[in-house]
Amino acid sequence: MKRKLLYSFVMVFTLCMGLMLMLRIIFWTYNRRFFPAANLKEKLSVFMAGSRFDASSVALILFPCLLLYTIYLVTTNKRWLQLMLLLLKVLLFVLIALSLFDTGYYAFSFQRSSIEMLKFTADSLRVFKTAPLAYAGLFAMALVLVVGVHFLLRRFTARLKVSAAFPVKHTLLFLPVFLFLFICIRGWNARPLSPLSVSLYTNANYSSIVTNTLQTLLYSVFKSPGNNWGNPKQFYPFDTVTKTVPFVQQLPAIEEKKYNVVLFIMESVSRAYLEKGNPQKASTPFLDTLMSNSLVCTNAFANGSMSVNGIQAILSGIPALYDYNIDNSPYYLNFTRAMPAVFKERGYGTYFYYGAGKDHFGLEKLSRRFGVDHYISEEAYGNKAEHNGYWGINDSAFFRFTAEQIAKQPQPFFTTVFNISTHYPYVIPEQYRSVFPKGNTAASQSVS
Repeated sequence: MKRKLLYSFVMVFTLCMGLMLMLRIIFWTYNRRFFPAANLKEKLSVFMAGSRFDASSVALILFPCLLLYTIYLVTTNKRWLQLMLLLLKVLLFVLIALSLFDTGYYAFSFQRSSIEMLKFTADSLRVFKTAPLAYAGLFAMALVLVVGVHFLLRRFTARLKVSAAFPVKHTLLFLPVFLFLFICIRGWNARPLSPLSVSLYTNANYSSIVTNTLQTLLYSVFKSPGNNWGNPKQFYPFDTVTKTVPFVQQLPAIEEKKYNVVLFIMESVSRAYLEKGNPQKASTPFLDTLMSNSLVCTNAFANGSMSVNGIQAILSGIPALYDYNIDNSPYYLNFTRAMPAVFKERGYGTYFYYGAGKDHFGLEKLSRRFGVDHYISEEAYGNKAEHNGYWGINDSAFFRFTAEQIAKQPQPFFTTVFNISTHYPYVIPEQYRSVFPKGNTAASQSVS
């Protein structure tokens, strides 16, 4: 009996994964013109990453069904079994409908379904009436998939009936199955699996292919509420803006020289720490020398309160308009042509060095979205003895490591280096505590 139940579970899980694969193939084939051309290696990477997200969605569907089936085993009341089978079919049929809707609608929205799209449903009812004719092929595919799933489910679930009730203690045998489903849903990483995790597995330009409709829909429902991205404001007519601030510039054609570029982003370093005569000025003789021979922008202001907002603004030019970065907005799957991506288009290698843990504060996802190919973190450094006990590897040690790695990088390269030691609580390695002056603020010594 136990083998029959396990066989049924494996077959149903496999059927659901196969269905998700079919839906992904249909989606990509139908919308291939909107994505970069992919070679065989990239296609395999996309499908492998997609299978990880599919397993999460399938587990979300099967989890409540398995709970209902467990009740059936204990009570042998056929209504629970019927309810479970009905729920499973309804969920899969709705998934097919929504996924194929996304397939056809992607040409207009350029994203998978989200709760925000429901706001526009009322305005689109007239358009939906013409859908059966305009998307006859997709409707035919939907019919084939629904019929196929119906008959295969009936075949694979035929062995689920039992003649005698299971003792309650025997239902503990399902714990490994529940654990398996939980791991599929959440993943092994420190942060739960979400549509934002695509860039950890493959090229973020294929995000809409790798994710699936169930993932993006649920994420849009449960992600942080309260942002007002859906309420755009226009303070000036567009013509007035272009005349006042002519942001479109046509530069003369010049010969491009591919210099190596290293961009340092300093954590929590206010301009007050660098201004001569400012009471908060830290002891920064080397930076002072550089600034005396460099272009320095003294009108420096920040409207974001988190590091991730600053990195987004610096690398992509997208300011922190709200308390959320782009990954927590309805536009998290939109294509972003950020500075690393522009360099990569010109043959540069793109790197991001950060001495904290992998994907700390979601920075790996964000940097990869912006075109960074190589994210080097605390794990690559490999020596926990230099950990400051809070955020990651001390700057003094990680910067030496960074310099060694940069010297080995193929040229040309665009490298971003983000530090941690100037972040509260401003931990300084013991050997440097008597070297630098303490200054007038808690952060002064760490900045020095």
